[in-house]
Amino acid sequence: MAAKNSRLIEEVRSFAQKKYSEHEFNWEHHIVPVVKYSLILAKRCKADEEIVEIAALLHDITRIEGDKETHHITGQAVAEELLKKLRYPQQRIDHVKRCILTHRGAYLMDKGSPEAECVANADAMAHLDGTFLLFYHYMKKLGSVDAARDKVLKKLERSWAKMMPEARKLVKDKYDAARLLLVAF
Repeated sequence: MAAKNSRLIEEVRSFAQKKYSEHEFNWEHHIVPVVKYSLILAKRCKADEEIVEIAALLHDITRIEGDKETHHITGQAVAEELLKKLRYPQQRIDHVKRCILTHRGAYLMDKGSPEAECVANADAMAHLDGTFLLFYHYMKKLGSVDAARDKVLKKLERSWAKMMPEARKLVKDKYDAARLLLVAF
């Protein structure tokens, strides 16, 4: 496996961070943990770290503009356009696009590669790092502590259910703590 192209990664990171910051999307509490967990899983699964990192940085790139339902589809075009400008090889662009397409837990589709598995699992794992943000979001949206708690519990349970055993090992303490806290009130 070739070494990661640091310049390329920095260009993608800069693009993504700028886009996320323009739309009040929480870079620090979602994207950064997705990248962190993606890279941890990539090392453990012997996946291509460059593909994983790029896909993790771009996986929600159209969600920030309000495309909650189909961002896994529309985000592929943004990724392709950016990566073509950066002269990234088409075969690798296609691999990044597959990771973006299959990252959503709401759609159980064959990931097709260890890289896509890493990104999808990391996205689910990041929900545990951002439990308080999920609660805040649902509290604002629903206006009820009980409704927000129930929504977050269901989301965490769905996230946990889609994680591979290696991912679960990494975040089991966080999952148990979040559930304990949410069930307690």
